[in-house]
Amino acid sequence: DLSMAVEETGLQCFEATHFVRMRPRVDKRVPLILFQPAIVEALDVRYTTGAYAPGVKILQDVLSEIYGANQEWILLRSAMQRDDSAIVSTGIVSELLEKATHLELGTLVIPGDWKWIH
Repeated sequence: DLSMAVEETGLQCFEATHFVRMRPRVDKRVPLILFQPAIVEALDVRYTTGAYAPGVKILQDVLSEIYGANQEWILLRSAMQRDDSAIVSTGIVSELLEKATHLELGTLVIPGDWKWIH
């Protein structure tokens, strides 16, 4: 539960590599959801563990162009095993690469200005 009024604002959802390659037009007021942000442009995902830093840097640059370096993000990662815990991490776009280790198998949410849409 993202605690967002989806019926009022909608969502924009992309696989992160597709997002950086296609650079679709986004409505910055509407939440943006990016799947697999840790493996942007990774050539062989089967052998990638952790975050692929060059790809995370590319994603960070694209998000900075669109939203600015101070845009907040939320990372959601489900528990992957019985003894694992779900992770919710937050930050701003300028520190995305710095926090890349948290991105593995997560979903990145850019909340946008959804609170202000009526």
